[in-house]
Amino acid sequence: MPCTRPASRIFSLAPLVPWRALPRPVLWEQVFGRSAPLAVELGFGLGDYLVRTALASPEKNFVGVEIGWFLIRRTLQKLTASGATNVALLHAGASLALERLFAEASIERAWAMFPCPWPKACHAGKRLFSRSFLSLLNSRLVPNGQVFVVTDDEDHAQWILEESMETGFQVLKETIPPQFATRYEKEWEKRGQDHFYKVLFEKETHIPVPLKEETALQSRIVP
Repeated sequence: MPCTRPASRIFSLAPLVPWRALPRPVLWEQVFGRSAPLAVELGFGLGDYLVRTALASPEKNFVGVEIGWFLIRRTLQKLTASGATNVALLHAGASLALERLFAEASIERAWAMFPCPWPKACHAGKRLFSRSFLSLLNSRLVPNGQVFVVTDDEDHAQWILEESMETGFQVLKETIPPQFATRYEKEWEKRGQDHFYKVLFEKETHIPVPLKEETALQSRIVP
């Protein structure tokens, strides 16, 4: 009897962008085959919110950025099952993707759902939304572009507020109820957490951060 894979495990690799083989910045109009407002999720996890949002806004192009291959594979499965055609995925870190793969003033909206707060003082340097990263993100947004970050940790939200000084954004912090139905949100709800913290950024002034130039590799022959 032939062995067949369950349908849920079958997926298309078409949404996965082979960015290492493409000119930089990536020409997203060519990737999607159309020109449309560009939205980016930084760290999409299992992809539930990304897929739902893309299905609800077919007039926009969505790019998901994630470093974990397991999470990318699960999201590719969900994209294949959903039939969404307006989503592209990048297997890359958020900083690298913004530095090299997006032109200045090209992103309409970006967000991050429950990024790791790295609560220990010795790990604070690993937090994503530092002042330098927010300046980079500002440079990639269109005029009046928006970013939001949702976290379960109030100290983390406060740290993001402090880092946002002089990054060209108008910033608002608010307490919100559960509403995104992501894996982490559901887990914290089960543990009794009934509120989260949302930090909303709206671009006011442009901070130029040019694309990083590629470093050519030098070959040496050792006799």
